Amino acid sequence: MTKDFNKHNKSEFSKDEQLNLIEKLLLENKELHLKNSELLTKYILAEKENEKLLLRQEQLEAQLYLLKEHIYGSKSEKTKPSDIDEKQLRLFDFPDVEDSNEEDEAEEEIEVKSFTRKKRKKTFSKELSTKEIVIDIFDEDKTCACGCEKECIGEVISSRLEFVPQTMVELIIKRKKYSCKKCEGTAEEGIKPTIITAPLPKFLIRGGIATSSLLAQIFVSKYVDAIPFYRQEKQFNRFSDSVSRQSMSFWAMKAADSCTPLYDRIKKNIHSGPLINMDETRVQVLKEPGKKPSSQSYMWVMYGGPPKMKSVFFKYSPSRSGSNVKELLDDYSGCVQSDDYSGYAFLSSSEEYNERIVRLPCLVHIRRKFRDVEKVIISNKKKYKKTFNNVSWILRRIGKIYRHEKLFGQDNLSGEKLIEARRNKILPLINANEERINTLLPAALPSSDFAVALGYASKNLPKLKNYIELPFATPDNNLVENLIRPFAIGRKNWIFMGNPRSARASSILYSLVQTAIINELNPWNYLRYIFDRIPWAESAEEYDSLLPWNLTAEDIEKETDITCKPVFKIQ
Repeated sequence: MTKDFNKHNKSEFSKDEQLNLIEKLLLENKELHLKNSELLTKYILAEKENEKLLLRQEQLEAQLYLLKEHIYGSKSEKTKPSDIDEKQLRLFDFPDVEDSNEEDEAEEEIEVKSFTRKKRKKTFSKELSTKEIVIDIFDEDKTCACGCEKECIGEVISSRLEFVPQTMVELIIKRKKYSCKKCEGTAEEGIKPTIITAPLPKFLIRGGIATSSLLAQIFVSKYVDAIPFYRQEKQFNRFSDSVSRQSMSFWAMKAADSCTPLYDRIKKNIHSGPLINMDETRVQVLKEPGKKPSSQSYMWVMYGGPPKMKSVFFKYSPSRSGSNVKELLDDYSGCVQSDDYSGYAFLSSSEEYNERIVRLPCLVHIRRKFRDVEKVIISNKKKYKKTFNNVSWILRRIGKIYRHEKLFGQDNLSGEKLIEARRNKILPLINANEERINTLLPAALPSSDFAVALGYASKNLPKLKNYIELPFATPDNNLVENLIRPFAIGRKNWIFMGNPRSARASSILYSLVQTAIINELNPWNYLRYIFDRIPWAESAEEYDSLLPWNLTAEDIEKETDITCKPVFKIQ
């Protein structure tokens, strides 16, 4: 069109033709503008898509790196001084955050008391039986060169450990029978049996072959030492083929049913304390009604109770819903510490629970998210220098909180003194982190790992301040997470549970052995002790006397006479 226009003089076109030509040129220009706008829109969309793909690539690379770290790297999350080069960090600027004070960089030195550990002679447990070997010198060496007889002036004593392989003993119970051969019992008043037999001792498993000591060995092996039943079966086959994995599973369920009164008392005891630590971990149950065998169920855990009466409570559930938290807490009033899983959210949002529950988050979970970011970006500090600088700044203050807490423990601070120390040392550190995080959050790239860490911390740091006023609380939920570890280790060995009843039995037996351990009792001695007495227990006082915090190591060491009712240590 433009070429035709240039060939001819404008005077050769009539006015109408010129108008038509202008209209065509305007239309052509409009179409070009539309095409240009479409191309620009496509370019902008492509740029946005490219940014999303690059972000997704970074996220996948970060996940891959963290997965490798989880498999091959160090499991410790402690911030070591060597991990952060303070001088190098100060080379980086904070263009997006203003430095609040010079004192942020001239940080206070926290000196944790140290000492040189003295070498101590190894001593063996007092519970070990001993066997003495006396070695004398030869008879010819007992005569001195002067002809006199040498006298023994002492002994040189040393100790070594000898292993005696475990064994099984068949317990043969002979019950005497009596009868009057003359009158065959007719001379006695009333109707009497002609033959009287001594009563059968009461055992936890009626009609079975298992004694309290065998049950204690089986359950401690599984629930403390993480040895599954099928491996125990192979061990027992060295002595006898009478103990099968099916029998052990049946015994576990029957024993758990008998121990239910103690299990219920453990939960009640936890509710009587000022703080409950809660967590949950997955477990696979094959024959859960309405669920596939490959689906996940959960073991919920509570830790708490009054001082010197600490307890651990495991509860199996097919789901991870918040209804489990409601059932576990019931009408409890006090403090609850957990991670930020949504199942606990109603404790803060519900007015009913908010009035009687003080929620405490876990500082370790906050730190873990920033540590994950640091692990990913530490290899490329130049590209992510602002993020790396901010993450390190936050982690240093979290590290200081733990160093202060360690000092408070070394100084044996408690009560009001501990609260005052936390107000002076811990609260400023939490406030500094909270201020920095809330400043960084609006500018952080949405859905990035750094933004997720900032959002998590921003949500939980205000609630973390609650622990400062509670001398019985700690900044994290490590207590209950450490108590879950034996279960997690066992899960790697036995992999799954057969049915809900066996899962419930495991929750009861885990509760008993772990509560015994934290009350400094030998779990094998404890189980044997209570298994000997539960068949005889009738009153509430007798059941109460079997709880771990009501017993000492000396109480449970003695073997019980099974021929009569055992003694209960009633307070």
